[in-house]
Amino acid sequence: MKIHSRNLDPKLTKKFVEFCLKELDITPTMIVVEAENELEGNGICVDINPGQYLILVNCRNRNLTEIYTTVAHELVHVKQYMLDNLGFLLDSSEFEYDKTWWEAEARNRSQELILKFVKNYEFNG
Repeated sequence: MKIHSRNLDPKLTKKFVEFCLKELDITPTMIVVEAENELEGNGICVDINPGQYLILVNCRNRNLTEIYTTVAHELVHVKQYMLDNLGFLLDSSEFEYDKTWWEAEARNRSQELILKFVKNYEFNG
């Protein structure tokens, strides 16, 4: 699996993404995480091809916890694309985005992932 990050700490981002993917029990072939400060929201997950995903994260005026919580949120969407047919759901229906099951799951799981990572992460380098 390839993990790339641009404008974020590559070592920390790789470690965090690998941790989240293990917790979510998914193995995409490629994840690209990039800072994109012109986003209207906090982040977005783009399914480039099957197994290949781009995560854009707004880092402007946000602390590290907020940024990586967004990365976790978008990684939950990767899981949903891979296992729950999220791409089909997004293309085939009208909905209030904030009230969908996939947003509720991403909000809840991202909080769990960030807390578990911080608890288990060794801060000695």
